[in-house]
Amino acid sequence: MIKVWEQEVVELQIESTQLQQYRFDANKCKQLHFTVAKGINANLFIEVIGDYAEIEATLHLAANSRLNIVVWNEVQQEFFWNQKIILEQDSTLHYGIGDIGMCKSNFTCNSIFSERGSYCYFTSALIAEDKKYNICLTHNNMYTYSNVKNYAISKERGNLKMTVCGKIEKGAKESQAYQETRILTLSSNHSCEVLPILEIDENAVKASHAATLGQPDENQLYYLQSRGLSKEMALALLTQGYLMPICEVITEEEIRLYIKEKIENKVMMNA
Repeated sequence: MIKVWEQEVVELQIESTQLQQYRFDANKCKQLHFTVAKGINANLFIEVIGDYAEIEATLHLAANSRLNIVVWNEVQQEFFWNQKIILEQDSTLHYGIGDIGMCKSNFTCNSIFSERGSYCYFTSALIAEDKKYNICLTHNNMYTYSNVKNYAISKERGNLKMTVCGKIEKGAKESQAYQETRILTLSSNHSCEVLPILEIDENAVKASHAATLGQPDENQLYYLQSRGLSKEMALALLTQGYLMPICEVITEEEIRLYIKEKIENKVMMNA
């Protein structure tokens, strides 16, 4: 059952392993504070609705906890989301942000590995209308791990500015920080800028970054069209596949199918 929240400040203590679904009315909700209890393994799906969102969100994972979370943006006009994350010892976070609507977006995420052995996987699925994303993951303890994967589609007059920063502080030995951003361009009339950053202040670490921007594969398009699809339908299928990795963030099949349907409907509507 989806629970609808309309309070200005929402505080949620996650103490159950059952799937939890929430819909937040961004016209009323301004602050979201989530804490995952020690040892809990949970799935959380958040849908944000309304005309205008300006939300401060905090997420705290206690020791030995695990959370798979997707934030799905359904805001109509402007979406401002400032996310702060704290990871305690041996906690694991899979965080996904789905932002494939027409609204203007400004998303900031700061994740801090406060204790050793914590993991953070970050996945985004975006359609570049007018969006600005700043993602920073700071490793300040030993044996921590981060992996950022961004997937974006840029259509006609798409505008995307994305900064991804992985920081490994002095003393955070044996930590690993990886990042990859892939943008599929469907038009030459767009403005997409990706800035991958690694700030390393420790020797015994592993880190890498990659960013690619390109048009659909002509061989794939040809193959799909040879099977009877129009070019528009072939492009729609490729676009859907490009955004689908976000479906893997949550382990619950019910939510995976729900997200998949949202992506398919959005892409087909604009095909």
